[in-house]
Amino acid sequence: MYLTNEGHTYYRGTEQCHTKAPFLLLIQDKDTDLGSKNLRALVRKVALQQFGHWMIGTARIKNQSMVVSGAYGSDGLPMSVSKEIYDLGVPVPQDLYDLWNKGGGWNSCGSEATAMREWARKTFNVQGGKKMEKDYVGIDYGMGKTNRDPKTGIHYGVINQNEILQAWADESEPYYIYTCPHCGNELKRGQDAKRCGACYKKIDPDVDFDMLEPFSFFFNSDGYLAECGEDGDIFITKSPFYTTCQYCSPCAPGAGYIMNTVKDGIIAYCFGHDWFEERPTGRLVGCKRCNGRGLLNPNDIPNFNPDKFKENGGHILDPFTVECWVCHGRGEVKEMVQQAPYPVFSVKTGELVEP
Repeated sequence: MYLTNEGHTYYRGTEQCHTKAPFLLLIQDKDTDLGSKNLRALVRKVALQQFGHWMIGTARIKNQSMVVSGAYGSDGLPMSVSKEIYDLGVPVPQDLYDLWNKGGGWNSCGSEATAMREWARKTFNVQGGKKMEKDYVGIDYGMGKTNRDPKTGIHYGVINQNEILQAWADESEPYYIYTCPHCGNELKRGQDAKRCGACYKKIDPDVDFDMLEPFSFFFNSDGYLAECGEDGDIFITKSPFYTTCQYCSPCAPGAGYIMNTVKDGIIAYCFGHDWFEERPTGRLVGCKRCNGRGLLNPNDIPNFNPDKFKENGGHILDPFTVECWVCHGRGEVKEMVQQAPYPVFSVKTGELVEP
C-alpha cells in the first residue's frame, strides 16, 4: 500500500509501473502462526512494475532485497520474514488488526485501507512526500540497530544515483545472481555452473544466462563500498569520508540521506568531492590556454588552418595573433571545481576536506 502521492503511475508499453514511494509492508514471523500478536508493519520506498497480472517490486530491509507483490507486500497478506527482520517492525494495534482481518480484501486491500493508511502515516511520520525542515535531524527508525557500521558507529549514507550519474556509470560494476532456469535454485558456482545441485538438470550458461540482467551495481575500491539496486538509491556502507545530514525516512531506517545537510545532524558515510561534476565557484581565474593573455600565436597551434579556424567561430586579428577561443580574448575564465553539495569530512582525521 502506497502511503503518499509522492510517486505516480505510468506505462511502459502496455505494462503498468509505479515510481518509488513510501510503501506499507505488513510482516509476520515466519516461524509463528499469524494472529494479532504476530502482525507488524514496516515502511520502505518501493517501485512496482507489472508482471503478468501482478505488480512486483523489491524492498530493501536490513541490507536485503525482498520481493514485494501487491498490497502490503504479499497481495493483501503479510510477508513471512525472519525473526531478525520481524523485530524491526511496529506492532499493528488490535483494533486495526480486527479491521484488516474482516476487511474482505482479496489479493488487495480491504475496507480497512483508509484506517491502515492513516495509522501508518502517523506512526511512521510519513508526510505525503514533503521534505523535512532543514534543521530537523529526523527520527532513527532503525533504533540504532540498522544501516550503521558496527565498528565505527557511522551511519550508512544514501544518495540517488542521478546525483552522481556519470561517475557511478563509469565506476560501478554489475552484480549478478545466477539461478537454475529449471527450479530457481541459486547456483553456488554462478555462471560457471554446468548442473543444478538441487534438481540435477543440466545448464547451458551461453543460453540460460544470455539475457540475464544485473541484480544490482556496486563499487568496492578506494576505501568505498557502495551498492545500487533497481530503485536507484545508492547505499554507501563504507567510505573514507562522512558528512552530517538528516535521517532517511522509514524506507531506509537508521541511514542518512546525505543530500539533506544538517550542521548538527547524524554522521553518515558519503562520496568525496571527485564523484561530482565540475561546477563554477563564482570566481575568475587566468586562462591556462593562453596564460592569461587572451591571445595566441597561430604558430603555436598544431595543424592550424585559418579557414577552418574562422568557420568554427575563431577570430584572426593579424597573421601572428588570434583570439583565444577558451576565454574569448578576456584572459580569464570561470573557475570550475569538483565539489560535493554537502560538507565532506575525513573519517580518519575528522577534519573538513576542501575540494
